[in-house]
Amino acid sequence: LDAERQEALDHAFKLAEGYEQGKEVLVQVREALRMEQEVRKNVQKDVARTQQKIVNEDRLLHDIKQKARHMEVMVAVAERERDQVTEELAHPKYKAAIENIT
Repeated sequence: LDAERQEALDHAFKLAEGYEQGKEVLVQVREALRMEQEVRKNVQKDVARTQQKIVNEDRLLHDIKQKARHMEVMVAVAERERDQVTEELAHPKYKAAIENIT
């Protein structure tokens, strides 16, 4: 009977040891999950910041393109006005006046 008791006691200790090891594994798994969640949160924040940067850069690009189109129009208007003045100055009455000045 003593051998049986000793065997049962040894078995109980082994079960308790396994339980403790399992508990430690669970603690490690929980810690790994917590760290993974923290990394995920940081990645989500980075993604949100990057998306906001893209939106801001898209707006800036739109503004730059709009200003470029406006400048093209202004250049075309200035060229048209230059051409008109050049034509007017080529008129004989202006040509004679210009020659008298120079």
